[in-house]
Amino acid sequence: MLETNYLGWEAVRTGRLDLDCRAIEVKPNDPAQTSYSGPGRIYQDEDGKLRIKCYCVESNPNTFSDSLHRLSRVKAGKLFERNDLFSISAAAFGGRAWECKDVSISASHDLQVGSVIVTARPSHLTATWAVSGATGSSLSLLLPDQQSHEWEGIIGADWCIGAPYTGYRVQISSPGETEIVVSVSSESCFPDGFHVRVMEALRYVSGRVLSLSRMQRGDGENVTATLYSAAPVRQKRPFPPLDIRYERNALGVAHLFERYLAYASSHDVRDTWHPCSAYLSDAYEASESSLEAWAVGLCVALEGVAGLVPMPQSQETAATIKQIQKVARRQLKLRKVEQHLQDRVNGLLSQLSHTRVIDRLRPLIERGYLTDTHVRTWRNLRNSRVHTARIGPNDYSDEAIQKMIDSIYTVYSALYQITFFMVGYQGEYIDYGSTNFPVRKYPHSVHGAILAPVSSV
Repeated sequence: MLETNYLGWEAVRTGRLDLDCRAIEVKPNDPAQTSYSGPGRIYQDEDGKLRIKCYCVESNPNTFSDSLHRLSRVKAGKLFERNDLFSISAAAFGGRAWECKDVSISASHDLQVGSVIVTARPSHLTATWAVSGATGSSLSLLLPDQQSHEWEGIIGADWCIGAPYTGYRVQISSPGETEIVVSVSSESCFPDGFHVRVMEALRYVSGRVLSLSRMQRGDGENVTATLYSAAPVRQKRPFPPLDIRYERNALGVAHLFERYLAYASSHDVRDTWHPCSAYLSDAYEASESSLEAWAVGLCVALEGVAGLVPMPQSQETAATIKQIQKVARRQLKLRKVEQHLQDRVNGLLSQLSHTRVIDRLRPLIERGYLTDTHVRTWRNLRNSRVHTARIGPNDYSDEAIQKMIDSIYTVYSALYQITFFMVGYQGEYIDYGSTNFPVRKYPHSVHGAILAPVSSV
């Protein structure tokens, strides 16, 4: 569970963190640049953003020139050079040492007094300590800017996932009307980046863009706490695969969480989203945009997810494609076709080497894992929105707008059906492609041999 007995934690929960620090060290990534040190404070501004301020006396005459040189290297639209970033360690009077890496700073110099005020805006701060005698693993995530009634169906959940001794216990609670706490514990060790996978699974079952304000992880006797700068609160309509507001869906949500957590954990790059999660995030973000942008973003997200469906190509097919490309390119040269036309044809020929979305999805359609009409709706919506030359005045009538909205909802259903297949889920889901969003069973029907669920990309 989240630790609450040290100075500042309750203030962090309420967005009023203000810790006095007896010593702050600001060290550059480039050892040739100047370091800063002195007392200071860690606090949250009125928007909940983390701030660090260090008050130091200049002991190096090069500090001002270093600041000027850093400013001179800043270019509009470009990332900071890594050598111009800093690592910060702050020792609070309460006993915790907070750290952050690769942070940009601003330095205010008083040349008369010879003092410098260094200010930093870290995205997060981390502290570590030991708890004697602790065993197993634990993880607590605090999700801010939530409405507890929108999670009502799974608040109080206590799920046991996996086998005894190696599985996880997941508990969901709400300490306040705008906060959700998710706690995961296990007798075994969590893999690296486990919190990323849990967040991906939470996003999936909630259909929401979620952020963290605090995280605490325990690995045996070692405990790590991370404070996050507040993220902007943005209004996006959630489209979850099952409605988490109703307790009757709790078992289905637990099963979805378990399946997606296992699927996302197959990604072998720590602290980086699974590709499927990245595409789903694009779909969630799109709902905040205009109707046109929403449609395009959602259709592109489905295309990305569909690209993760494995479809091995036979050696015979690959050889045939190469032969077609070779013959066509030879004819272009023999006929001395203009270069710009050759380039266009070569671009079309290269597409033969890439499996089309519809070809990847056809086996799912044939065996009852994906609704054919949903895929046709996706294709029509995508083509009509991406190829803007086809849009005319009639596309903005009430009937046309309603048709677009219905198509957007249908694409959500298709998107989830594809992910259900990939994560190996069978059970209830919301069919956004039908009137009044009924709850249906997945898969709908299975013709012929049942496809084995795919658990990795």
